[in-house]
Amino acid sequence: MRLLFLAAVLLALPARAAELRIECPSRYPLEDVRLPESGKWDTGLVLGKLPLEGAGMATGPLARRGELHGSAHRIKGGSQTFFGFDREQDPPEKWFICYYGAGGNVQLARRVADTTTACTLTHEKKKFPQEPNVQVSCQ
Repeated sequence: MRLLFLAAVLLALPARAAELRIECPSRYPLEDVRLPESGKWDTGLVLGKLPLEGAGMATGPLARRGELHGSAHRIKGGSQTFFGFDREQDPPEKWFICYYGAGGNVQLARRVADTTTACTLTHEKKKFPQEPNVQVSCQ
């Protein structure tokens, strides 16, 4: 009977939100990507293995480019940026975005759960190779 009562109490406790960890690949795309012909041009090409330049967070549909500016501070060897989300006011879609190539014009995005309330982006700069180590941890 005590075991049954203990199990019922444990099941009634609020579940802690699962933590999600995502890390940007150091290079993207893995191979060259051919683009469709456009007008009088025969073809286009995005070179493969572009180096990681940085990362960020966005809300709402990606096409709207709702990039966020979190609260940043320096840590040894890099920086951390905190992003807090208000479920009542912020759009439900939340994205972690990795930026590649000069200017970060090639982007790789991964959606995080709509129920996410906070993310911490860690950006560690490396001396060699030059690509930073960028990851996000969300709850």
